Amino acid sequence: MRQLFIAFICFLWILSPAMAQEEAVYRITDVPVDVSAESAAAARDQAIIQAQRAAFVELLSRLGTEDRNPPTTDETIASLVQSFEVQKEHALGVRYTGTIAIQFRPSSVKELMDLWGKNVVDTRSPPLLVLPVMASKDHDTLWEENTLWRAAWAGATKSAGLVSLIVPEGDMEDITHISTREAVEGKADPLMALMQKYGASQACVAVLRYDPDHPDQTEVRLARYSSGGVAQEAPSTWRVGGAGLTEEGLMQAAVKQSVKALEQGWRQSQKLPSGAPVFLPVDVAVPTLASWQQVQRSMGEIPLITKAHVVTMTRGLVHIELEFRGDLATLQQALAEKGLSLEQTTVGGWLMKERVL
Repeated sequence: MRQLFIAFICFLWILSPAMAQEEAVYRITDVPVDVSAESAAAARDQAIIQAQRAAFVELLSRLGTEDRNPPTTDETIASLVQSFEVQKEHALGVRYTGTIAIQFRPSSVKELMDLWGKNVVDTRSPPLLVLPVMASKDHDTLWEENTLWRAAWAGATKSAGLVSLIVPEGDMEDITHISTREAVEGKADPLMALMQKYGASQACVAVLRYDPDHPDQTEVRLARYSSGGVAQEAPSTWRVGGAGLTEEGLMQAAVKQSVKALEQGWRQSQKLPSGAPVFLPVDVAVPTLASWQQVQRSMGEIPLITKAHVVTMTRGLVHIELEFRGDLATLQQALAEKGLSLEQTTVGGWLMKERVL
């Protein structure tokens, strides 16, 4: 009986982090409300109903279902809500303003999505390290000061759902690992060193080009890098509208758009190609046990790879049968983004090894 109890406690210990991560995906924070009614109490009730619908629309966007007017009632949306939290509120006469956080029930939302025939991605990403660079006409700033751009990203780490964000502390060790120029240029080795320090599997250099005299020309540039320090795609760039926003509000709006772009990229990376799985015998060059463990982690982060069965292990070499979906070129690109190469040998076999730095 005692062993059964211990096993049950261990099961809960393993399950709890996964449940917490899932709930984080289904939690929408900082939903603004501004409602007037016959009384402040009535305005508050209406504000909660409005916040639940607005949060549900944002959740659909996060999950990859871009429906700005979901075909469901306020009562149905309320039945999906697990809890809500009033983060800030202010009542004056018959007007109620504030921000509200909504926690949805994952299982209930999934059931509704199944009824609608919607395919959603709700697996949370591995930690992504964000380097917020503030660019001006004079110089670029990463570590020198705590800019509003950096503060906005730090705030996003507390509420980001589908993509798990980390903003580095900016201590002396961080400054030693990577300079502002190396970050902007996407230097692989410094990025890898910083990712290793914070236990991140990816990195994103987020550059904000801002001129206080021309806020309407504010520009964001996002460049994403794999754990091997390889650029995952061409950087994305867009303008952020500044009309009617304070400087702080502009930064927060830019971060919100950036997070949405990162979530979209993560969802896209999780979509598996159609068709039957492909099997490929591969020799993996691993000089040390730690090297093999790193290769295993990297392969585990590639959705294309559905299984890696170990056939034999010898000193410096592991022979595996790789099961993946899609074509060989796509697999090679995915491995390259993780710092691994997959090349055909002169005798016709396949060899995987870590990228030489």
